[in-house]
Amino acid sequence: MYYTLLEPWALRGYKGRLLYLEAAGFRDRPRPISAGMFSLLCRCDGKTPMDSLTEEETRTLQQLEKHGLVRSSGTPQPWQPWQEYRYFDNRRIISAAWGITGRCNARCRHCFMGSDTAVTPDEFTWEECRKLIGEMEECGIRNVMLTGGEPLVHPDFFRIVKAIAEKGMHVTRIYTNALRLTEETLRRLEEDGQRPEMIISFDGLGVHDWMRNVPGAEEKALAAIAMCKEHGLKIRVSMNLNAVTLPSAERTVVRLAEMGTDTIFIIRTTQTPKWLDQGKNTLGDDEYMEMQLKLIGILRRSRKWNTRIRFFNGLEVGPETTPEDISREECNWFSEEVEDSAWCGKCVDSFFVAGDGRVLPCDAFEGGTVSGDFLMKDNNVHTRPLREILNDSEYSRMIALSKKELLEYNPECRACEWCSLCHCGICRACGIAALAVRAGTYHGMDPMKGICTPDPIQCRFYKGGYFARLKKLLEETR
Repeated sequence: MYYTLLEPWALRGYKGRLLYLEAAGFRDRPRPISAGMFSLLCRCDGKTPMDSLTEEETRTLQQLEKHGLVRSSGTPQPWQPWQEYRYFDNRRIISAAWGITGRCNARCRHCFMGSDTAVTPDEFTWEECRKLIGEMEECGIRNVMLTGGEPLVHPDFFRIVKAIAEKGMHVTRIYTNALRLTEETLRRLEEDGQRPEMIISFDGLGVHDWMRNVPGAEEKALAAIAMCKEHGLKIRVSMNLNAVTLPSAERTVVRLAEMGTDTIFIIRTTQTPKWLDQGKNTLGDDEYMEMQLKLIGILRRSRKWNTRIRFFNGLEVGPETTPEDISREECNWFSEEVEDSAWCGKCVDSFFVAGDGRVLPCDAFEGGTVSGDFLMKDNNVHTRPLREILNDSEYSRMIALSKKELLEYNPECRACEWCSLCHCGICRACGIAALAVRAGTYHGMDPMKGICTPDPIQCRFYKGGYFARLKKLLEETR
């Protein structure tokens, strides 16, 4: 008799804990296991005969098979090489977002990366790409999200995808403006076994060309959404909401829902260095949240579409979402090292590599950190190994901020009735932006003060009654 550990399960160890059973590449929290269980699962490799089992081992395997973790067979059925035990001397990180290039073929008015403003945009060479892909795999990373700039303008885009696939990793998302997205692009991705979620920028009917500063961008984006849908790919649209796009928001969301868009991430265009130069087009907190509620109401009451709306504060609402779903306390930590983290789940179980090689908590930090001159020193993959940066750098010290430390910095938040749900605002990048707006500049900012600054829009969401109104809306539209 042979037993095989089924995919996506794998045996892992990480800094702080040696023995885990985890769904490799998924956000589910890994399961600590005993030495005895570890020994048993090591033999579930599909090629080791398991005829001499104790009664306890037999019962354990029967339970594991019942719950879909292993499968028994009379013939060898080897597991995948990546399921074998590996120890990674860093915290558990399941994915990496990677800006493979700083170049972009759009001139977006709000770009937090400022991709079109650099004199010489940064871009990874092919050899640098190969090196980083290898280092990611050696840190236990299974999923890679490709972004830029515009990732499709990188001359080695398809070589990068193939190299990721050859390491047994997956391209799970591609962030694109869709200006160069074609049938050929999707065909070549499929040839390498990659079916990523496509994150397509679209800011509104009649206004998208203005936001992206490219004539014809709207037509190409809508065509790309339809094409990806035909290929059966998941589609998430990133939609900026500001004073210019606001009038078209309702009909835009309806159009995207009619096209079968899976998720619409409605972003209040934030106060990045570049957007601050555009004038006073940023929506107030109330304007943004009023429109969020209106859009959710439109989709929920129609009962025709399965499209989900994602808030910038992390909430995601679909046709089946209940008031109870949004009332649970956030549990965003996924490793022993950052238990009770002050950061959102995205920053805890992932990181962002900018086009210049800097490792950052997420992509929203790129432009602000350059303007504020922080996270610029010892966190660059061109000068240090990735594992060293994850374990000991300005980045690692910043990401170690705990919820307890955050609340000690903000006693007024600690005393707030919404503290268990809000956590001083879930987005640390929004705190930095809020501090920059107050000061009128990112220059000279104390980065720790920035990330500890409460996100004012999150505060308004709870204290201003929008959370209560959202719960009521969900109850009325069950």
